Amino acid sequence: MGYGAEDTRRQIFTAATAEFAEHGLSGAKVDRIAAAAQANKQAIYLYYRNKEKLFAAVDLVDGGMVPISPKTRGSAPPRACCSPSWV
Repeated sequence: MGYGAEDTRRQIFTAATAEFAEHGLSGAKVDRIAAAAQANKQAIYLYYRNKEKLFAAVDLVDGGMVPISPKTRGSAPPRACCSPSWV
């Protein structure tokens, strides 16, 4: 596992994608993202500034297709084009 800036950024992004999919924006925790990414919180704030900007980066790259589950409903507006039918 690498420790370069791009590796760290990629690990944070991957961990954040999973965290937001599971918990939504309001339920996601930066501590859990950092632990899953094997990075520190300072790296998250260095690369993304705050949780909302990290969420926006995940949402933009993923095309807004992070699944919205009953647990994450209300955390982000569902998109008609890509929301599961049970939303």
